[in-house]
Amino acid sequence: LDADRYHLSSPLLLSVEKDPVLANVKLTIKGKDGMTPKISGAWYFYHDKFEAVKGKPYYKYQLDKKEDGTYPQLRDMMIDRQRISMAKSETYLYPFSARNRDEKDEETFLRGLFAPIEMAKKLAKDKTTSAELQVLLEWEHKIFRIEGVDLETTRECGGKKYALLELADEYREFVKENRFKLLDIQNRRFFISNALSFIGEDTFVYDYKQGTAYYYPGKNIDIVHHTQEYCRLENLFIIEGMEDLTLENLVFVGTTAAHVCQNGYMAGQANAVRKQDNGVYFHHLPAAAVYTRNMRNFKVKNCSFTGLGGNGILMNDK
Repeated sequence: LDADRYHLSSPLLLSVEKDPVLANVKLTIKGKDGMTPKISGAWYFYHDKFEAVKGKPYYKYQLDKKEDGTYPQLRDMMIDRQRISMAKSETYLYPFSARNRDEKDEETFLRGLFAPIEMAKKLAKDKTTSAELQVLLEWEHKIFRIEGVDLETTRECGGKKYALLELADEYREFVKENRFKLLDIQNRRFFISNALSFIGEDTFVYDYKQGTAYYYPGKNIDIVHHTQEYCRLENLFIIEGMEDLTLENLVFVGTTAAHVCQNGYMAGQANAVRKQDNGVYFHHLPAAAVYTRNMRNFKVKNCSFTGLGGNGILMNDK
């Protein structure tokens, strides 16, 4: 490959199951003459489609639906080929115990978790619909999708008032599997992400239900003279069953973890997803620039992985 930037609209698939002749192929994919081509899962925002939001310092951009009638699912945006952060609130220490709850609190507990009242009020006025509650419990990381805010259901602790965030199904699975005991870990830090109420300089929000992106440029950044991209693929290369493959002098960039948009995220070890499914409790997070299954003699030489919303390389065997 020449030293160019290759924007993929779908992953490169090399599968012995789909194409048996590949079982006998020895293949090297590399940059020609020491060049370092970039394999990208990102695509451009077009400058003329950005709309300034009246009275606000940020812009919005409406993405088109895909052929299947749905909007792209993504969690990553890049400016001048560098990932920027998703908008988020301040971090707060969660003050309530999961075990020491009254029977009358059980129904409320099954609905969701609490946030400081002023933070909850800001979110309640938010016009975007894809906000998330990020839960950091020492070595554990959870992302629960927020379905609503109940300002009438409140609790107090230490003289501070909190309101209920109503959470999606993955939270109830978390409770059902008795993982809620993790909420008694002392150092439990929460924050709200992907909500327009908390957008700040050099951050973005993507409402994946409506297909609308919001971008707040950083200082000295204007829309026209800088490159804005969104990451639209979870995988760049998918390779299955091959016996001898080498990747050399390649740069992999611009993936996203679309899985999280529809499922939330409950972390396991090594970027696994903790989720009960047909008797299997741990699954690999499917987002990986290079995803392989049942490979032998697979070599990666002088490659780099940057601007990724998931794993760099994920190798699965039978």
